[in-house]
Amino acid sequence: MNVFKFLLILLGFISYGLPAIAQCDGGSVQTSDGQTTVYTCPGDSMPDVLSFQHSTSTPDVSYAYVITDTNGVILGLPPANEQNFEGAGPGTCLVWGLAYTGSITAMPGDTATAINLSDGCFDLSDNVITVIRDMPDGGTVSTAEGDT
Repeated sequence: MNVFKFLLILLGFISYGLPAIAQCDGGSVQTSDGQTTVYTCPGDSMPDVLSFQHSTSTPDVSYAYVITDTNGVILGLPPANEQNFEGAGPGTCLVWGLAYTGSITAMPGDTATAINLSDGCFDLSDNVITVIRDMPDGGTVSTAEGDT
């Protein structure tokens, strides 16, 4: 199909109120309390549940969250807008927002920025939530005489 014919068809959709081509905007993400950097203590037997929220200019498309390592390799796709990081172990991960149509095709092990994440349109959020999982080391307290 030549470009002129395509433009006429597209203008027809716009002019006559026919369904427009879907667009996706990943927007921005943050935790439910507005944070974009969070510290958790893995391995302390206390749940490290974080809830996510997003803001997008395309509210009519589906939205999900994608958890990656710092290299963009997908670690998980939570089924809802929260994740418990307690069992994840020490390290840093990133939580992205994903606006999409169709079905998600991405899987753990894929590189989020290098593949089609869905079989329709898709867009990752403009920012990430950085989750730093580390056990603090309180050190040792001693008196001037060296007693602990």
